[in-house]
Amino acid sequence: MNITEIENLSENDVLQLCEEKMDFKGFNIYFVDLGQYFEYSVMVFKNNHQIKYANDYALHHSGKTKEELKSWYLSTLPNKLFTEEEIAEPLKSADDYRMKRDFLLNHYGQQMDHISHFHIFHTEEERQELLRQTKNMFDNPVALAWFYDKDFVDKHVKLWETLMDREKHAMESFDYCKSAFLYEMYNHEYGINWQADWDVLSCFTNIAYKDESTSAYLARTDFTDMQKKAYLAAKSEYYEETKEW
Repeated sequence: MNITEIENLSENDVLQLCEEKMDFKGFNIYFVDLGQYFEYSVMVFKNNHQIKYANDYALHHSGKTKEELKSWYLSTLPNKLFTEEEIAEPLKSADDYRMKRDFLLNHYGQQMDHISHFHIFHTEEERQELLRQTKNMFDNPVALAWFYDKDFVDKHVKLWETLMDREKHAMESFDYCKSAFLYEMYNHEYGINWQADWDVLSCFTNIAYKDESTSAYLARTDFTDMQKKAYLAAKSEYYEETKEW
């Protein structure tokens, strides 16, 4: 099977193929041999829908035995899938926030029928057809898609608002802020990026681009004094960690 065929498998199809099934945080997890290339893999379902972006395949882990693959899948699933109760918990770290954000943006919505916002139209008729299909559906600004179930959309948006509130409170911690800033500095190759401060700071606040110093940028943010100090500490740590590169 190719990836398109795999992602089109129904839960019943996978149930017939799987070697083992388990419940994990309300999701159905299937360990299944998908044959050539993909081989021993893990597939995720909820509400009879494939959560395809949470799947993982042996193809991506060359050299691992079957036992090692299963151990890997079980160790990584807690970083991909979360309960609603876990979303509401105080954040443990900046990594915790990023994983929960990814779950809400990319996985949670896949458990329900929907139509994506993203389309390429070749004709006006195609655009009109999409408008017709989505006319009585409900827009989900978190999943960037239209859904048939308004209650589901409302719940999804509420979970997102809860996570944003938890992140706002977490940003009152120096260590959390420094960790979050440092991650984005690595993510944007801070040391070789001509607009590094703007790229990093734009992940946390709306700020116009200018060719200016770090301190000048920070002066234009709405950061607290503690957050500004955390940013400068992250910058120092970044250069200390990369000085041998």
